Amino acid sequence: MNRARYPKGGTRELAAAKGKRIAAHKGTLTADIAGSRLPQAEIVEVDDEEQAIAGLRAGKFDGSAAEAPTPLLLEKISPKQLRALVSEPLARSAHGRAVRLGDRDLLDVLNAWIVDRQASRWLNERESYWFETTCWVSQL
Repeated sequence: MNRARYPKGGTRELAAAKGKRIAAHKGTLTADIAGSRLPQAEIVEVDDEEQAIAGLRAGKFDGSAAEAPTPLLLEKISPKQLRALVSEPLARSAHGRAVRLGDRDLLDVLNAWIVDRQASRWLNERESYWFETTCWVSQL
């Protein structure tokens, strides 16, 4: 959210606020959810996340609907200008991968990889690096 246009309040207040312009990536589940959870807002579908972020920073949008960790990272990068509505997400979702039915060899390899990376704490380190820090942002 743009702090200047929406300095306080959460998702419930935003859902009740009329006329807010919220950017969302065109054709995504996030855009669909924003439209249903924010019925009073004008959902502006943009071609990509970069366009949404640029418009948010430029004041073209009051907010942007995006999957975690994007809102938290944007707040960390621009704390005086942007803020994340973290207490009440628009929705919760889970992502996964599918393996062709009957491909037991591939499933065994993937499961072994996951067990190994969990045991070495590599997965926890990667999660922390990508979702809790912003040290990688300068490489974009």
